[in-house]
Amino acid sequence: MGWIKSNWEVLFSGSGIFIISSISAIIWWAISKRKPKNAIQTKQELKAGDKSSNMQAGRDINVYGVEKELQNIDKSSKGTTSNRITKSYGKEFEILPELWKKLQNALGKIASLTSRSQTYPDFYKMNSEQLKSYLEKSELQDFQKKELLNSSDKVKYYIDAIFWYDLKTSQEYSNEFHNYLLRHKIFVQPDLFNKLQELDTILRESLAIKEIATESLDRKMGDDAYKQIRDDAQPLRDLIGELIQKRLNIIEND
Repeated sequence: MGWIKSNWEVLFSGSGIFIISSISAIIWWAISKRKPKNAIQTKQELKAGDKSSNMQAGRDINVYGVEKELQNIDKSSKGTTSNRITKSYGKEFEILPELWKKLQNALGKIASLTSRSQTYPDFYKMNSEQLKSYLEKSELQDFQKKELLNSSDKVKYYIDAIFWYDLKTSQEYSNEFHNYLLRHKIFVQPDLFNKLQELDTILRESLAIKEIATESLDRKMGDDAYKQIRDDAQPLRDLIGELIQKRLNIIEND
């Protein structure tokens, strides 16, 4: 500070101000030329004739690198889509045969339950040992077996009792088909799914009709359940079989 005071007049003379301004300009120039240590440099790679207008002050754009990256993304996207389609086809190829199997099981049980012609054992031709042996393998509960043995009309007792076990089994097969269809709906083609759902409705309605008919002893209503299976369910089953076979052939050949 003492030196500045002693040279005050020189520093603020015309020549002193010029010297100070020159020194300041040199220092500013030196600072502006220095690059930050962590500065990131990008190489501009423009092909001849490139008319890109994406240049910005102080920034280089690697056009070739961007294009290459976009191509890689496009290829990756196509590969992912292809894998998804392949997996979807594989799942459909796995589901359709199992769906057909469950459909056939359900329809077979319900057709048997609603059929006009039923087959039952002829207990009158069995001796006591044969009858007991048969009942041991039967689904009837112990008290029902005893009641049957003491019944004057053993065949009628058996028909009335066994129906509810057969109905329960038919309902289980129907529910298995119904639930499997709904769980795998997204893997089934819409037109095929609509046909399967239509058949599912017919099966469930037929079971309900047969149950009410048996409880109310309405033979005509019971016959309606049989006709519904014969005239509606079975032809629709055949159509669905053709659609499934056609779909499996398309998947296998793709």
